[in-house]
Amino acid sequence: VIDDKLITDADGSKTVTATITFSEAMNQTLAPTITNNANTTLTNAVNGKWTSSTTYTIEYKVADVNVELADVKFNVSGAKDLAGNTQTAVTDVTTGTKIDTLAPTVSSVAITSATGAENATLNAGDVVTATVIMSEATTVTGTPQLDLNIGGTTVQANYKAGSGTN
Repeated sequence: VIDDKLITDADGSKTVTATITFSEAMNQTLAPTITNNANTTLTNAVNGKWTSSTTYTIEYKVADVNVELADVKFNVSGAKDLAGNTQTAVTDVTTGTKIDTLAPTVSSVAITSATGAENATLNAGDVVTATVIMSEATTVTGTPQLDLNIGGTTVQANYKAGSGTN
Protein backbone atom coordinates (compact mmCIF):
# COMPACT_ATOMS: atom_id res chain seq x y z
CA VAL A 1 0.00 0.00 0.00
CA ILE A 2 1.23 3.50 -0.84
CA ASP A 3 -0.01 6.43 1.23
CA ASP A 4 -0.89 8.47 -1.90
CA LYS A 5 -3.39 6.93 -4.34
CA LEU A 6 -2.71 9.43 -7.15
CA ILE A 7 0.80 10.73 -7.76
CA THR A 8 0.82 13.79 -10.06
CA ASP A 9 3.15 16.59 -11.19
CA ALA A 10 2.26 18.46 -7.99
CA ASP A 11 3.84 15.65 -5.95
CA GLY A 12 7.33 16.18 -7.42
CA SER A 13 9.97 15.93 -4.65
CA LYS A 14 7.33 14.74 -2.17
CA THR A 15 8.05 11.66 -0.07
CA VAL A 16 5.58 8.77 -0.22
CA THR A 17 5.60 5.72 2.03
CA ALA A 18 5.01 2.15 0.89
CA THR A 19 3.82 -0.33 3.53
CA ILE A 20 4.45 -4.04 3.03
CA THR A 21 2.45 -6.40 5.25
CA PHE A 22 3.54 -10.00 5.86
CA SER A 23 1.26 -12.86 6.95
CA GLU A 24 3.36 -13.81 9.97
CA ALA A 25 6.02 -12.43 12.28
CA MET A 26 9.29 -11.83 10.43
CA ASN A 27 12.95 -11.59 11.43
CA GLN A 28 13.32 -7.84 11.85
CA THR A 29 17.12 -7.93 11.53
CA LEU A 30 16.79 -8.67 7.80
CA ALA A 31 15.34 -6.22 5.29
CA PRO A 32 13.33 -7.62 2.38
CA THR A 33 14.33 -6.84 -1.20
CA ILE A 34 11.71 -4.52 -2.68
CA THR A 35 11.39 -3.35 -6.28
CA ASN A 36 8.54 -1.69 -8.16
CA ASN A 37 7.40 -0.94 -11.70
CA ALA A 38 7.59 2.83 -11.12
CA ASN A 39 11.29 3.14 -10.42
CA THR A 40 11.71 6.25 -12.60
CA THR A 41 9.01 8.07 -10.61
CA LEU A 42 9.51 6.52 -7.16
CA THR A 43 13.22 7.12 -6.57
CA ASN A 44 15.77 7.17 -3.76
CA ALA A 45 14.31 4.44 -1.56
CA VAL A 46 15.26 5.34 2.03
CA ASN A 47 14.30 4.68 5.63
CA GLY A 48 13.28 1.08 5.10
CA LYS A 49 12.31 -0.25 8.53
CA TRP A 50 10.21 -2.78 10.36
CA THR A 51 7.39 -0.96 12.16
CA SER A 52 6.04 -4.20 13.64
CA SER A 53 6.84 -7.89 13.34
CA THR A 54 4.61 -8.11 10.24
CA THR A 55 4.96 -4.63 8.71
CA TYR A 56 7.86 -3.12 6.77
CA THR A 57 7.78 0.46 5.45
CA ILE A 58 10.00 2.24 2.95
CA GLU A 59 10.00 5.82 1.69
CA TYR A 60 10.45 7.03 -1.88
CA LYS A 61 11.01 10.48 -3.37
CA VAL A 62 8.62 11.31 -6.21
CA ALA A 63 10.27 12.45 -9.44
CA ASP A 64 8.28 14.24 -12.15
CA VAL A 65 9.38 12.29 -15.22
CA ASN A 66 6.36 12.47 -17.53
CA VAL A 67 5.04 9.00 -16.71
CA GLU A 68 1.54 7.60 -16.79
CA LEU A 69 1.02 4.31 -14.95
CA ALA A 70 -2.33 2.75 -14.06
CA ASP A 71 -1.12 0.84 -10.97
CA VAL A 72 2.14 0.82 -9.04
CA LYS A 73 3.14 -2.79 -8.39
CA PHE A 74 5.76 -4.18 -6.02
CA ASN A 75 7.96 -7.27 -5.95
CA VAL A 76 9.03 -8.44 -2.49
CA SER A 77 11.55 -11.16 -1.67
CA GLY A 78 14.26 -12.15 0.77
CA ALA A 79 12.49 -11.68 4.10
CA LYS A 80 12.70 -14.49 6.66
CA ASP A 81 10.25 -15.52 9.33
CA LEU A 82 11.28 -16.16 12.95
CA ALA A 83 11.97 -19.83 12.17
CA GLY A 84 14.45 -18.80 9.45
CA ASN A 85 12.25 -19.71 6.49
CA THR A 86 12.67 -17.40 3.49
CA GLN A 87 9.39 -15.93 2.35
CA THR A 88 7.98 -16.99 -0.97
CA ALA A 89 8.83 -14.17 -3.37
CA VAL A 90 5.80 -12.23 -4.55
CA THR A 91 5.62 -10.25 -7.78
CA ASP A 92 3.29 -7.63 -9.19
CA VAL A 93 1.52 -6.89 -5.91
CA THR A 94 -0.94 -4.14 -6.82
CA THR A 95 -1.27 -1.00 -4.71
CA GLY A 96 -4.13 0.82 -6.41
CA THR A 97 -1.87 3.86 -6.74
CA LYS A 98 -1.90 5.60 -10.13
CA ILE A 99 0.90 7.81 -11.44
CA ASP A 100 0.16 10.66 -13.84
CA THR A 101 3.11 13.01 -14.16
CA LEU A 102 2.55 13.30 -17.92
CA ALA A 103 1.93 16.95 -18.81
CA PRO A 104 -1.23 17.57 -20.82
CA THR A 105 -0.77 18.65 -24.44
CA VAL A 106 -2.97 20.38 -26.98
CA SER A 107 -4.62 17.73 -29.18
CA SER A 108 -6.49 20.08 -31.51
CA VAL A 109 -7.74 23.64 -31.98
CA ALA A 110 -10.83 24.44 -34.04
CA ILE A 111 -12.98 27.49 -34.69
CA THR A 112 -16.37 26.20 -33.61
CA SER A 113 -18.48 29.32 -34.13
CA ALA A 114 -18.22 32.87 -35.39
CA THR A 115 -20.67 35.71 -34.94
CA GLY A 116 -20.68 38.36 -37.67
CA ALA A 117 -18.76 36.37 -40.29
CA GLU A 118 -19.88 37.11 -43.82
CA ASN A 119 -19.30 34.72 -46.72
CA ALA A 120 -17.19 32.48 -44.43
CA THR A 121 -14.82 35.41 -43.86
CA LEU A 122 -14.04 36.87 -40.45
CA ASN A 123 -14.01 40.62 -40.19
CA ALA A 124 -12.89 43.14 -37.57
CA GLY A 125 -15.27 43.03 -34.60
CA ASP A 126 -16.49 39.47 -35.24
CA VAL A 127 -16.71 37.19 -32.21
CA VAL A 128 -15.00 33.84 -32.69
CA THR A 129 -15.15 30.78 -30.48
CA ALA A 130 -12.05 28.59 -30.70
CA THR A 131 -12.23 25.22 -28.99
CA VAL A 132 -8.99 23.74 -27.69
CA ILE A 133 -8.99 20.00 -26.95
CA MET A 134 -6.35 18.79 -24.48
CA SER A 135 -4.91 15.29 -24.19
CA GLU A 136 -6.45 14.88 -20.72
CA ALA A 137 -8.62 16.71 -18.23
CA THR A 138 -6.82 19.93 -17.38
CA THR A 139 -7.34 22.38 -14.54
CA VAL A 140 -7.02 25.96 -15.72
CA THR A 141 -5.63 28.68 -13.48
CA GLY A 142 -5.35 32.35 -14.33
CA THR A 143 -6.51 33.54 -17.75
CA PRO A 144 -4.64 31.70 -20.49
CA GLN A 145 -4.64 33.19 -23.98
CA LEU A 146 -4.53 31.60 -27.40
CA ASP A 147 -2.53 33.45 -30.06
CA LEU A 148 -4.44 33.73 -33.35
CA ASN A 149 -2.75 34.87 -36.54
CA ILE A 150 -5.26 36.99 -38.44
CA GLY A 151 -3.95 38.45 -41.68
CA GLY A 152 -0.40 38.45 -40.36
CA THR A 153 -1.40 40.12 -37.09
CA THR A 154 -1.36 38.20 -33.81
CA VAL A 155 -4.50 38.60 -31.74
CA GLN A 156 -4.99 37.06 -28.29
CA ALA A 157 -8.14 35.08 -27.59
CA ASN A 158 -9.01 34.93 -23.88
CA TYR A 159 -9.93 31.69 -22.13
CA LYS A 160 -13.64 31.45 -21.33
CA ALA A 161 -14.61 28.06 -19.83
CA GLY A 162 -13.87 24.38 -19.41
CA SER A 163 -11.55 23.84 -16.43
CA GLY A 164 -11.41 20.22 -15.28
CA THR A 165 -12.25 18.85 -18.73
CA ASN A 166 -10.16 18.07 -21.76
